[in-house]
Formats: sequence, C-alpha cells, structure tokens
Amino acid sequence: MGSFFNFGCNRINYGNHLSFPVGQRCLHAEFKTRVHAALEVCVQTCSAKLVLGDLDVVVMAAPKFVIPQLGVNGYAYDAHQILLQLDPDHDSLAQNLEHRVSALLAHELHHCARSLACGGLTGTFGDALVSERLACCFEEEIVGATPFYAIECMGTVLRQFAAKAKAHVDVPYSQLPGGGPTGCLAVGPGMPRFPINAGIQPAMG
Repeated sequence: MGSFFNFGCNRINYGNHLSFPVGQRCLHAEFKTRVHAALEVCVQTCSAKLVLGDLDVVVMAAPKFVIPQLGVNGYAYDAHQILLQLDPDHDSLAQNLEHRVSALLAHELHHCARSLACGGLTGTFGDALVSERLACCFEEEIVGATPFYAIECMGTVLRQFAAKAKAHVDVPYSQLPGGGPTGCLAVGPGMPRFPINAGIQPAMG
C-alpha cells in the first residue's frame, strides 16, 4: 500500500494520507519524527497481514481524549478513516511512544480491514464484541503484548457485566444504556457503574 506524508504544524495525515492539523499547539520535531517512523513501520507490518483500502489517518495532540494509562487513543470511523490522539506531555508516553502508537494503530487498522471485508459493520453490541476481540488479538500479535484494557476487568464485576451484555448482543449502539459499545450498560437506572473496560473484556473471555 503506497503512502505519502504531509506534515503541517501539528498533526499527521497518514495511510494514503498522514497529516498533523494546524491550529493546535505544535508537536516538536523529534516527537513527530518518532511518531512518523513508528507508524510507517506499523503500517508496513500490518498491510502484509491485512487487506486494507485507501486510508486517511489523522494524528493529533488531544490530551483530554487519550486513555489515561497510555497517553494515546484511537478510533476507526470506517474502513478508510482513523484518528489517533496523543498527549505529548504524558508522564510515560515519551519512553513508550513507538510501542503505544503502534499498538493503537494496529488495533484500529484491524477494525478498518474488518469493515472493508464485511462491507461495513452492523452497529450492534455483539458486532462490537467480535470486532474488539479480533482487534485486541491482532494488536497482541503485532506488538507482542496483551492490551491492559483486554484483561483488566475481571472477577465479579466482569461476570455481572457479561450477564447484562448477553441480553444486549443484538441491540444497536444508539439504544444501549450508557450510549456506546465500550460504555454499554455502564450507566442506567438501577445499574452498577461498570469500568469502561468491561465493554471490551467480555470479547476476550
């Protein structure tokens, strides 16, 4: 899969397009260089294992939206668009930058490949569980480590969540208590407040 890079002030466009959007505080040159190199290697590795279409990957500084433990986050909108969010000032990101951005990109690339192969996803919670299990396993294959969010929620809390989840596998995201696949059943009248990772953990069980 061919690619080119267009570095603006503060974001990266990637895939067939990788860019840093202007209008935010600038990421310093060394940080951008390391992100660029890590994403390039990750895309080459993943594209040898996945069937991917044309991709736009936007990487931007968005500290309020990262996974707190990691300093990064990612979201695949469909088969062709990925957003990666970074916190350049996160306490441990600089020491683990390549591993973390590669893990998140691999995870989101798997979502894109599955969406491309399936002609889009159904939008149900059950579909999300399947997608997350496969993406977590692929992430583990690429970086050699199981993501913490795949195994952190365990024991009684997980069993409680799994029991609720089984009754909602065919429910569209928009109709889930809590408002989304990872927050599914997390809030609602008379419901316990489950950890956000409970939305992914049943997929790994």
